[in-house]
Amino acid sequence: MVNYTVDYAMPSVELVNQISAVHGYMASSEQRAFMFHLGTASRRAAEIGTYCGMSAVLVGLGMKNTGRYYCIDTFESSNVELEHKPTFDIWQANIRQFGLEHTCVPIKGWSTDLAVYAQVPGNLDFVYIDGDHETDSVLLDTLMYRSKLRPDGLLLFHDTPWPKVSAALDRLLKMELMTLVRVIDDFTVCRATDYQSTESRDLLVSLWAARGKTASVAC
Repeated sequence: MVNYTVDYAMPSVELVNQISAVHGYMASSEQRAFMFHLGTASRRAAEIGTYCGMSAVLVGLGMKNTGRYYCIDTFESSNVELEHKPTFDIWQANIRQFGLEHTCVPIKGWSTDLAVYAQVPGNLDFVYIDGDHETDSVLLDTLMYRSKLRPDGLLLFHDTPWPKVSAALDRLLKMELMTLVRVIDDFTVCRATDYQSTESRDLLVSLWAARGKTASVAC
């Protein structure tokens, strides 16, 4: 089980300064320290929405040479709030700068595509959800990738004060699919439960139907 209660700290000041040069939106030093700590405590994890690689670098440095971090993204800055430009070369350069080529594994595509989903192994320590910020997208990412977690694995959410992300989080908590662990600024940490409900299954089916697909994964 990932130990999130112990004191955790960032690596050296020099390395912190180097990480700060990686473009991203995780401004809080406590958030960055938490992600690094999760990396040290994890052996296999995934993130949805890696952008230019700040969170990947933080987690990757923590688990360097001891685990795998699967980074899902279209690498086209697809979110409406971003500048819609290719980011894979930038991401790859940042990963190489820190020697994380064998730790951080890029998976190109939409998180909801089954071909992408199939590339992510099971028994993950945590899944970091920071992709499309629409309510239905956050719900679908969570319902799909929750099934990839090991028992008591963590679900992490970024930008949770955003109304559409907050609405998704509230619904997931009310369905008892996860429990709240802690909040760090605009970052929320939850622990997945083993609860399976008809409501969550029906929601997954409806979300997939809205995209013209048939649900074929467990939630």
